[in-house]
Amino acid sequence: MALPATIAEVSEHKRTLSELERALAETQRRLTEQTLLYEFGQALAQTRDPRAAIAAVVERMVRHVGATALCYYTYQAASDEICLEFEYFTPRSTWGERRSVLNGTWPLSDYPKIGVGLRTGTVQTLRRSDPDLGPAEGEMLAEWHGQTVTVVPMTFQGLPLGYFELWDSRAERVYGGADLRLLASLASQAAVAVEHAQQVDEIRRRAESLAALHTVDVAISSSLDLRITLQMLTDTVTKTLAVDAACVLLLNPISNLLEYASRRGFHTGALRHTRLQLGEGYAGRAALERRMVSVPNLADASEFGPAPFLRGEAVVAYFAVPLIARGKVKGVLEVLHRRPLAPDPNWMVLLEVLGAQAAIAIDNAEMFKDLEDQNTELALAYESTLAGWARALELRDKETLGHSQHVADMTVRLAREWKMGERELVHVRRGALLHDIGKMGVPDHILRKPGALTPEEWAVMRMHPQYAYDMLSPIPYLRPALDIPYFHHEKWDGTGYPKGLKGDQIPVAARLFAVVDVWDALRSDRPYRPAWAEERAWAHILEQAGKHFDPKVVEAFRGVRLSEISACAR
Repeated sequence: MALPATIAEVSEHKRTLSELERALAETQRRLTEQTLLYEFGQALAQTRDPRAAIAAVVERMVRHVGATALCYYTYQAASDEICLEFEYFTPRSTWGERRSVLNGTWPLSDYPKIGVGLRTGTVQTLRRSDPDLGPAEGEMLAEWHGQTVTVVPMTFQGLPLGYFELWDSRAERVYGGADLRLLASLASQAAVAVEHAQQVDEIRRRAESLAALHTVDVAISSSLDLRITLQMLTDTVTKTLAVDAACVLLLNPISNLLEYASRRGFHTGALRHTRLQLGEGYAGRAALERRMVSVPNLADASEFGPAPFLRGEAVVAYFAVPLIARGKVKGVLEVLHRRPLAPDPNWMVLLEVLGAQAAIAIDNAEMFKDLEDQNTELALAYESTLAGWARALELRDKETLGHSQHVADMTVRLAREWKMGERELVHVRRGALLHDIGKMGVPDHILRKPGALTPEEWAVMRMHPQYAYDMLSPIPYLRPALDIPYFHHEKWDGTGYPKGLKGDQIPVAARLFAVVDVWDALRSDRPYRPAWAEERAWAHILEQAGKHFDPKVVEAFRGVRLSEISACAR
């Protein structure tokens, strides 16, 4: 009695196994499709050739769906025509042997069903039995001796680029939904690749133009040597514009003549002697009229211009661009070619942009030269002023004559030993020169008093760091040098003045200077005592390490002192 149940169970198991097999087959199919699309995407990512992209999609379409042959046609929207670009035949195909047309162009209106596919972006299946076939489509199927042709359109952003024709020798082969989706996906990927590949040349040209402009920009920003920048410019112009020669003539503001500055691609050296007046020749006219002069063929020009170097260079095409910056003519960029030249608008724009960059480079170089001269004069004036202030103070306090210059030199050596940067050393030197500038505010009867100062007089004397701050802080270029005049009487243990700073609170420059200042004072004669011997002075410095002085600065000063002793011994 259990047998029927057993049969039912077996039947159910068979049904379940059948469903599992179908699910597995569907999973395998999807995996195959995804793998195919991934491989195709990888292949397209590595090509920039439209034909290589088409070949890749053709090979995968044929391999996946098992077509016998495949053709690719491009669509030319301007003329509404289709053009055969690519054919692929498998070894089992005999149609390729019978084909007499390897390429050609036909009106799309002769292929109405294909036209519907292109306009709507949908896959079309052409059968010999279809009543809506166009005459050309019927002839195509008759030549094939097959029953169906599948047309897969290739569109990019809704615009038709072309289509694939899949031919199969099996009668009435109609691709199912999954195959159609895959074919459409392959065509869509190919459309993107083909469109991008067709844009590569334009992108490459634009990239080369941008690279050229960047090269000139870098030359302008990285070098203020006008000769180097202009040589880079003429090299870039000849390469980017694909011309034989280029040169730059600069306008001499004194003589008002255009004179040679840079060249590239010339056969003779006659250009070096060029001196043109404004309005003279093509270059002079470009400068005078402030516009580009274009002569695509000098043989047809009514005026050749008096520049003798042109005659010796066999020049055919000539262009001159005035170099104008901030409303002033700086010179002329000349571009020359030894064959006729018919440049497109993009070429002309690039030439003008390169000319504008050349004008900027010239203007920058001139401004930098003027600024450099002014800065040199200003720096000399600053240094002379500082030295004058230091001398004025020493003349007032004769017992310290020469002290400021001496301690400034020694403090710079110590700061260099401390690994200060060169820019910091400038401020250290200025601060050392002006360390006692505040004493200008101390009355003579206190400053020059031969005996000991009273507590009240010491209170006035100790104001000189504050006087220095009040005098120097309003001067912007001296503010970075204030650390020494303001804080050089602070002590490591916090007992100094004017702020009672302690340890690392004291600026480094002031800590360095404090050791040098005391050392130089002890080693110099004063009205109230003779100079100390070197050993005694050094013993005092060591004894004050950790009290008056930063111990690490004392160690650094030891190194400077030993270097000086060694140098003297040599």
